[in-house]
Amino acid sequence: MSSELIIKVYSYLRGGITLESLEDWLVPRLPLLLSLPRSLISDLVAAIELGLAEMSSGALSEEAFRRKLEEFMNKSISFTVFADPPSEVTLTSAAYNLIHSVLTSGEINVQVEVQ
Repeated sequence: MSSELIIKVYSYLRGGITLESLEDWLVPRLPLLLSLPRSLISDLVAAIELGLAEMSSGALSEEAFRRKLEEFMNKSISFTVFADPPSEVTLTSAAYNLIHSVLTSGEINVQVEVQ
């Protein structure tokens, strides 16, 4: 589920899905995601929820929300690319562009594991 969340967020940031689609995907999964131990994923869920609440109240624009999510996603993310041989990659600011290119290439299977 955490890898799905990351993929959805990257898809939203790249314009592949709308904010409404991200929210529609997230809301039914909130109980499970919020029950996870504190991690980068639980922090991401909290950041999304806070951003949605701030936008609802008019305190935050969608553009500002998108910037906050981009900053959050530029944190260090570790993921394994299942290829031959498997390799583990840890990235910082380059994560956004590399993961997007890997996910959209359709050539390899990616499982994201956030630590």
